[in-house]
Amino acid sequence: GRGRRYEPHQLTDEWEVLKERVISDEYFVGAGSHQIRENALDAAEQKKQMRGIVTGHAYTVLTVYEDTATSTPTQEPLRLMELRNPWGKVLYNGDWGPGSRKWNSEAGRRAKAVVGSLRTENGCFWMCYNDFCDCFDTVDVCHMNFTEEDRQNRAALKAEADRIVAKEDRPKEYSSASGNGKGGEGKGDYTRESADAMMALLLAEDAKEKRMKKNKKGKKKGKK
Repeated sequence: GRGRRYEPHQLTDEWEVLKERVISDEYFVGAGSHQIRENALDAAEQKKQMRGIVTGHAYTVLTVYEDTATSTPTQEPLRLMELRNPWGKVLYNGDWGPGSRKWNSEAGRRAKAVVGSLRTENGCFWMCYNDFCDCFDTVDVCHMNFTEEDRQNRAALKAEADRIVAKEDRPKEYSSASGNGKGGEGKGDYTRESADAMMALLLAEDAKEKRMKKNKKGKKKGKK
């Protein structure tokens, strides 16, 4: 695919574009944290400021959330980003991270109603956009350039993944517009299970393609 690298502050005025890229299946968005400082004292201070973010490390940007209800003439709307550490551990411990009291505030309860239950497994965590800009110095946006056949295969895999994770006793998803106060509660867990099942299917599909290519090569050699 085609990629482009940004500095986080460059995207502050293009939040809507960034949001579209993150939630789109057509793009992959990653972020690189600041490199560790050479001076030992500076590095120690940096570690405190990073609050669990690993220096010089790549993270995946999973999704974003915006609450315009918090916006005033002097205050920007609340903007949160969900990231994943590929290591599956070492989580962010700042505001909006796992266990943060921010989630118990009025804005936090509104956010949780939309994003669902908070996930900390597999290295997932949330942080506000301003803190993200302080901890990361690059954002990479890659357009995957899917063909129509790729899209059809992905749609088929998603449908199969949804079928695999479907359960009769699974709570129904609620719309935040329904007024029942439950919002998207539980949606995050469902999405995570679906994503995990899809990943297993993609790996199986990839292994199948490799076997087919290997068999074709073997047949060609046999004919010679």
